[in-house]
This record gives sequence, structure tokens and C-alpha cells, in this order.
Amino acid sequence: MYITGSNADLLSSELATLLTGRYIEISILPFSFTEYSAWIQNCEKFTKNEDFRNFDIQTLNPQNLTKDELFTNFIYNGALPQAIDLRYFAPEQENEFIKSVLSTIIEKDIFKRREVYNKPTFNKIVNFLLDSIGSYVSPNSISSTLKSEKIEIDSRTISNYLDYLTETYLLYKVPRYEIKGKNLLKTLDKYYLADTGFRKVRLGKSMTEDRGHLLENMVYLELRRRNREVYVGKLRDKEIDFVAIDNNGYVSYYQVAYSVMDKQTLERELLPLKLIRDSNPKYLLSVDWDTNPVYDGIRKYNVIDWMLNN
Repeated sequence: MYITGSNADLLSSELATLLTGRYIEISILPFSFTEYSAWIQNCEKFTKNEDFRNFDIQTLNPQNLTKDELFTNFIYNGALPQAIDLRYFAPEQENEFIKSVLSTIIEKDIFKRREVYNKPTFNKIVNFLLDSIGSYVSPNSISSTLKSEKIEIDSRTISNYLDYLTETYLLYKVPRYEIKGKNLLKTLDKYYLADTGFRKVRLGKSMTEDRGHLLENMVYLELRRRNREVYVGKLRDKEIDFVAIDNNGYVSYYQVAYSVMDKQTLERELLPLKLIRDSNPKYLLSVDWDTNPVYDGIRKYNVIDWMLNN
């Protein structure tokens, strides 16, 4: 028996309480880049269908995009399946659809279920989190930021709000993992969005303003698809973007940078991985196209190829 339904009726955490030990949860994420690319490849076939003959194939024509352009579109606009349909067949409706999904999550899955007395402040916290993907966040840091805007809210309430947002799968909380001691740290987590399109329609920022964190967000989602657990790594005073533990318990380390063509940037990104003394695989992902070089056992990959080849 497969059970699906609105989060407003039954959240996953509540299902776990009702059906302990009697079910398997399948988490469904927006399209991966592989799925997104497959949709694009079929787009010409769709336009030959009689239902689409009124569309201008030259306007639609995503096949004319280079692989890099297609990937930029993917990480900035997101990959909700219905939004992708609208992007190419009714582009004027895409943003409104994404806004409606985000509004439904906040209004129905949170406001109708939880005690949120100050909704404008809650929405400010949502904006703060969407603007801080890939950065360390804590209830205290959010409280301090709001105080600078003369908004008083205690850290316990903020902590509850963070729980509400992760319960609905709008955001994913990623704790820090101490690599040397092999234990989880209790402070300064990171949060990543289920779909980057939410950030675009909510904040209206351009792709170039934060492309590094957008790329990081998409790599995190891909690692979730492939692995059992994903953490942010910490070694001494250095950070490793992701520590991934696969279904067999094997560990891999990932550093993500938009481009490392500059020599100083390359050395800065490689250094945290070089400090790790175990023999687990280590990867540096970027949008640069080169011959997949290896630096002291660290393999550098083009992130597009990495996403298309599991």
C-alpha cells in the first residue's frame, strides 16, 4: 500500500509515530539534473504533438542551450517538475506557481498547524534563511540579526520556527561533523532549500549574486539522493563542505566551488581536504571544464559531469 497526501493533514514525523516499524518512507526531491536534462531532450518530441503546434519552437527550443547554460538555468530557477513545464510552455506563469507552492507550505503546513503569533516576524526569518543557504545559522545569530532591526524574539521561539520549516521539507538542516573525533557538533548548522526556485521568487536575487551557494545547494540535494547521511565537515579551524556516508557506511568528502581557475582559490579549496589524513575518497567540484586532474589524491570533477554520471 502506498500512502501519499498533503503535509497539512499528516506530516512525515506524525506518520512515523502512527506506523512505527510498519512502513518505509520514500523521500521525493525535485528533479535531479539528470532528470531535468532528460525532460529537455524530450521537449522537441512534445512540440511535435498536436496539442503543442501553436507554440513557437524557436522560442521554446531549450535544445539550443549549451550544457553550461542549461545547468545555470537549473541551479537558479530550480527543478519543481510543474515549474519546468511552465518555464517552457507558459513562462509567464512559472514564478506565480512557485510562489503558490511556497505560500501553501507556510500558510497550510505551518500557520494552520502551529502557534505562530507574529507572522510578519516568521516571514522575516524565512527570508533570512533563504538568503543564508550554505552559511552557518543558529537561533542566536538570527535573534541578533532581528534585534538590529529592533525586532525582539527569543532564541527558543526561533528554534521552534526552524523545526517547523524542516518538518515541512521546505528546508533541510545539515549538522556539523567533527572529522577527527567522528562525532556530531551541536551548534552552528547549515540549512539548504528543497528547491532554489523558492529563493528566486521570494528574494528576487540574480544568479550572479550568490551562485556559489546556489551550486552548493544543488550539490547537497544530489548527495542526499545518493547517500544515507550528509553532514558539513569540520577539521580544526577548516570546513569541508560535505561529508557523505553512503548506504554501505563508506565515507566521502566533497568541496564545492563555482570556479577554481584562479591558483589561490584552488589552493584554498584543496587545503581542507589535504588536512584529512584518512584514505577515504576526496572530491573538488566546480563548473570548470578540464581533464579531471588529481591533486595529492583529491580528484577534481566538473560538477555537471558529476551530476550526470552517478
